[in-house]
Amino acid sequence: MEHVQNPFALHLNSGIPVVDALSEWDERIEKKLSDTIEALRRAGHLELIVDLSRVMVTPLAAVSWLGELARISRSLTAHFGRLDVVVRTDMMRTLAAQGSQSSGARVYWASSEDEAVCHIKRIPRAAGGPRPSAHLAA
Repeated sequence: MEHVQNPFALHLNSGIPVVDALSEWDERIEKKLSDTIEALRRAGHLELIVDLSRVMVTPLAAVSWLGELARISRSLTAHFGRLDVVVRTDMMRTLAAQGSQSSGARVYWASSEDEAVCHIKRIPRAAGGPRPSAHLAA
């Protein structure tokens, strides 16, 4: 893979900062993510979303950076914040199981950025089922 100058993109979704990972995962990316989130926390952003859905990481390699996510989560929850992490659905069960064995830090998993926003804003999100349609009479 070619070298990526900036491994992250930052945008707001409903007022919540979202950090998108744009390259393959390695120690350099892990450090840069920690620094980025720490800068956002110092700026007063305590509710954050990290989108890792585009990163190709095998579940076995995920163990190495799961500890870093737990550390970041502890830092945010110490200030009454929250960290939601967006991952592909094929990795969610593995990561959640590994995360439940971590050192008490709570990392919230989501399968999409919209789901993470709903978690943080405490907005119910319909998942599946029939969708009613409405037709307006002319």
